[in-house]
Amino acid sequence: MKVWGASKTDWARVKKLVKRDALPVVSNPTLPISPRSHMRGVGKTPSILNSKRQIAGFTDWTQHQTTVPNIEAWMEEPDYGVCIQTRDVRALDIDIPNKALAKKVRLRFLELIGLPELPRRWRADSGKELLAFRVEGTGEELTRRSFIVKEWQDETTGKIKRWLVEFLATGQQFIAAGTHPDGERYVWDGDGMIPEEVPTITLEVFLAAWAQLCEEFKLEGTEERHRDRRAPTLVEGIDVSDPVIEHLVESDWPTYDYERGQLYVECPWADTHGSDNGPTQTSWMAAGTGGYRNGHFSCRHTGCDHHTDAEFLQAVGYRPIKAEEFEDLSGEPVERRELVTVGTSEDLAVLTASTLPDASAKAKEWAKALTLPNPGFDRDGRDHPMINLANLQRSLNAYQVCRCEIAFDTFKAELMISTSPGAWRPLVDADAVELRLTIERTAGMKASIGRELMRDALELVGSKTQFDSAVYWLKHVVPAWDGIARIHRFWPDYMQTKDTPYTRALGNYTWTAQAARILDPGCKVDMVPVLVGEEGTRKSTAISLIPPSEDHFAEFHLDKKDEDLARLMRGCLVGELSELRGISARDGEAILGWITRRFEKWTPKFKEYATSLARRLVFYGTTNDSEFLQAHMGQRRWLPVMILDIINTWLIERDRLQLWAEARDVYECEGILYQEVEKLAKAERAQFRYQDPRHDVIARWVDQSLDDDDTLTPRNSGTLTTEQVLTECLGVEASRIQKRDQQGVAEVLKALGMARIQRKMRGRNIKVWVDGQA
Repeated sequence: MKVWGASKTDWARVKKLVKRDALPVVSNPTLPISPRSHMRGVGKTPSILNSKRQIAGFTDWTQHQTTVPNIEAWMEEPDYGVCIQTRDVRALDIDIPNKALAKKVRLRFLELIGLPELPRRWRADSGKELLAFRVEGTGEELTRRSFIVKEWQDETTGKIKRWLVEFLATGQQFIAAGTHPDGERYVWDGDGMIPEEVPTITLEVFLAAWAQLCEEFKLEGTEERHRDRRAPTLVEGIDVSDPVIEHLVESDWPTYDYERGQLYVECPWADTHGSDNGPTQTSWMAAGTGGYRNGHFSCRHTGCDHHTDAEFLQAVGYRPIKAEEFEDLSGEPVERRELVTVGTSEDLAVLTASTLPDASAKAKEWAKALTLPNPGFDRDGRDHPMINLANLQRSLNAYQVCRCEIAFDTFKAELMISTSPGAWRPLVDADAVELRLTIERTAGMKASIGRELMRDALELVGSKTQFDSAVYWLKHVVPAWDGIARIHRFWPDYMQTKDTPYTRALGNYTWTAQAARILDPGCKVDMVPVLVGEEGTRKSTAISLIPPSEDHFAEFHLDKKDEDLARLMRGCLVGELSELRGISARDGEAILGWITRRFEKWTPKFKEYATSLARRLVFYGTTNDSEFLQAHMGQRRWLPVMILDIINTWLIERDRLQLWAEARDVYECEGILYQEVEKLAKAERAQFRYQDPRHDVIARWVDQSLDDDDTLTPRNSGTLTTEQVLTECLGVEASRIQKRDQQGVAEVLKALGMARIQRKMRGRNIKVWVDGQA
């Protein structure tokens, strides 16, 4: 089987060489790119695999500070190559396929800096080379720069091709180990793997060498490119779908850095500027950024205020696709528009009536409906509309009759009514009564509509017209993410915990799990964060502020019936296991089964058939007990975290929408980020583990002598059973032994170094405890 990624030796070396600057890159070109990612290439920029083994861009990689646990996790993935940010180790990238010319540039650079060699990365199928080194000193001089060695127009594509020499500085990266998209592995001089160390040269020596290199090899008539120029070959690194940005980067138009949805460019009207023309003064904002659906030209110079987007596009040579170039899809069926819901909380009210995609259209549709005749009703012998289910269904589907719309919200699992365009609320009994009166009047019915018949009609119409208010809220009400990473620091910054790799991983897990439960109802979310801290630290308040309103939060006590708990989950995004109440009332298997369950079943009141509800919420536990983890709880499912001070609840309210926005975007690219917290939690649980008071008693008893020679003990007898410890050591009557007692004793025996095996004794297979150290 072909190995695409880096070796473990490569990862071990990069951990020592540039730990904080190491990143993963998916090197396997046979894997698919996530449909939610806009990456345009594989194997050249930082990337990861999501839960479906699809490739997604590494979000905000230029701000990432890699930790040892990060590297240890990445090195276990055979398809991950090593990428190095050039914040500490810099590089001279000789992007010249001609081996002889590339070698000439390399040898001249070595001569100029006075070193016989530098660590060199290369590929067997290309002349392109990369030299790695450090540079003493920082400042304006140590920025990205490049010059063109050769340039021509490709006869086939018409695009400009170039050979470049580039200095890679902060904000850039190179692939250090793995496989190139063409299938050839990257190799370093020596043993072929990442070097263990790189030399350092002074800033003065580097600048002098670079200047001389430009003088000797730069294509005549071209200019050296300074500062944040983005090389045309790095279009794959821009994880955004915007044809204008693609055109700018691939064309000869001067472009600079790309960050948070903006590509900095040279202004077409720079010669009219009266002040600094720095690389961040002018930008093209990507489609969808800052509320601009199709992108937007932005220049900070007042003299450019009058220039339009169309003028900018014309100036940079971008030609939009004309209507006649699109495939004619007029004959294709049109998808039914998703219904809109707006809640009552401030967060849900962010989407005003003017921004609802169908509010104004719906108002016009209703106004037109009032001019239409009633639908064709079934009629009796006197030509009066009959009161039957079919006629009620027709009435509820015709605005001119019922004066409203009816639909079923799958998130809240209840019927909704809209009497104002674009706004929905739960349908209550009074609405059903009002509907009976309205339909009787507008349809011209001569008898009263029965309550049961109206209920059946409402259920029928709702079953055929459904929407999901939670999905709509997260996708359309929650604003665009502003690009500031918050979720990985949610616990230390907002919840007042220690700042550790574990708490950061916990933030990534909890928020991506919350987004997942909305966008993928019933998905697997089987670990529960537990907030441990003194009373008055606002643990419960903080949890209740995570969802958009208290309507989407509920407390759960496990001493209640499962059917009652299931009803509480309707319309709920966050659930609190307050003080872990009811945990002791269930055995380990029951707790495990309830925590990991993905769907609930119960029979609603006044209904004949059971209904199934996908879980949409994430549970959080709270407790004051610092030793809450008991043996019967199934410890692997709990993620304990200590609250050290009063929680910043105001900060959660302030940033709530942006936390959800980031969670949505990260989940859509990377899935639920559970791997790291699952691994780190093993060590964290130890400090919260319950110390059984029977431990010392059992410890003395299992090592007591059973014979005169002091050689036989319960520990080494080979016949010790759990029941024997309970009855003979602890004095529990055999008839009173419960499963929880057995589980507790088993945990103590494991802690004492004993192991449980099965043996045949007196003709029966019996589970006994033996010395695990023997």
